[in-house]
Amino acid sequence: MGWNSGPWNGDAGQPAIDRRVRQREAFFAAGLALFGRDGFALTSVERLCVEAGATPRDFYREFPDTEGLLIAVHDRITTEAMRAMSAALAETSPEPLETRIGAAVRAYLGVTARDPARARVAYVEVLGAGPTMELHRQAWRERFIDLFTAEVERAVARGEAESRDYRMTAMAVVGTVNELAYQWARRADRPPADQIMGEVVRLIVAALNGRPHQTRDAGT
Repeated sequence: MGWNSGPWNGDAGQPAIDRRVRQREAFFAAGLALFGRDGFALTSVERLCVEAGATPRDFYREFPDTEGLLIAVHDRITTEAMRAMSAALAETSPEPLETRIGAAVRAYLGVTARDPARARVAYVEVLGAGPTMELHRQAWRERFIDLFTAEVERAVARGEAESRDYRMTAMAVVGTVNELAYQWARRADRPPADQIMGEVVRLIVAALNGRPHQTRDAGT
């Protein structure tokens, strides 16, 4: 994704557009590190600039404020997760419902939950950060609901789920998954990510077929 691990050092001989790209990447890396370790509320522009090896002028040329950077970091993480999940569904398209759901969950949480910093940004720090962040988060939630609904329609067409309106189910599943991931990300003694994956798969499959479902953990 182009996340940098160290500070950005300007190069006078480098084209301006390349310097801007490198600088922006440095701020992405700084945001992920500080939001993911210390939290949004304790992260100032000054601290981000020290972490990125840049100046406040550099920061405000790229982002309106710290909330703007948080939105950008969250958007990058979630976009990667959405692409991974969509690819997993496409690759497992001929497989049974449980296999498809398991692959999608592993792909999504593999991006958002494997790394503690990403998990904290994706599920904890985005809550209460500001009104613009909340609108951004709601927009992403609608995208996931649409993706879930499309997958349900495929399951209905294949006889894997009964035909009915799944919009409310999609909203409930997305909300519950986010809450589960939120509680998991906040725990210092959090269990392995594979455990949460297994719970999510069981939840989704049960919601679709309307009866208790025996399934293996998603990580097996």
